Amino acid sequence: MLALQMPAGFTNGVMTGNQSWPDIGLGRTGEAYLAGSDQTMRSVSRLLLENPDKFVERVTGAGTPRGVAELQVQVGGSELLQPTHTEAVRRALDGEAGTMISTDYTGAETLMAYAPLDFDDLEWTIVAKIETDEAFAPVSGFAKTLALSTAALILVVSVLSLLFARVFTRPLNQLATAVRGVTARGLGEEIPDRRRAPGRVGGVRALRDADVHRCRVGDHRGRRRACVEADGRGRRCLSGSGARGSGRWWRSQSACRC
Repeated sequence: MLALQMPAGFTNGVMTGNQSWPDIGLGRTGEAYLAGSDQTMRSVSRLLLENPDKFVERVTGAGTPRGVAELQVQVGGSELLQPTHTEAVRRALDGEAGTMISTDYTGAETLMAYAPLDFDDLEWTIVAKIETDEAFAPVSGFAKTLALSTAALILVVSVLSLLFARVFTRPLNQLATAVRGVTARGLGEEIPDRRRAPGRVGGVRALRDADVHRCRVGDHRGRRRACVEADGRGRRCLSGSGARGSGRWWRSQSACRC
């Protein structure tokens, strides 16, 4: 029988990257650790090395007995002491490998990757984890930036739409006002001149001016017919033309006006 003893310092150096977690891509809260078949750690906890007081507070809050947590602080290690009763470790011991979001041994919500260690009869698992707040920080930042940018774009488009709507509907409003004036006060209502207006609005104005002109001509013709009827009732009117627009279309000794 051959027995091989592996120093704990060597294992911890490999799992912690010689305590250079950010340099190996584990950021501020990430770590990788080993767990045995009894679901206790086989490597040291990062939080224990970085902040022992916070380690005791968090692991006891997650269910580790305080005496066990304080013993780890005294010996400066977590091997065979810190329980890791997590879903990731249980799945890895069942021979599964994968990723999941779950609560770790410190009680924090973490993104975990787990797998069994295929090494003869060694029933160990390896888990790499990082807290979800840090893992999804870039996505959350992008979502916030996108939301703010979308809101700003909607505001700008809304303001521009309102301004353009006021510009393009002003001629139509003037047309509606003039038409209401013609209806209320007669055909003598003056309609603003907008001959320089381009496009469809200009076409609408041209049609409007033509319609009003025809109405005015029809009104003058009606006045001429009224004068002829007055002549039939005893007033003698002589034919002749007056100045256009003055309303004087026929003349007689009694100054017939239409």
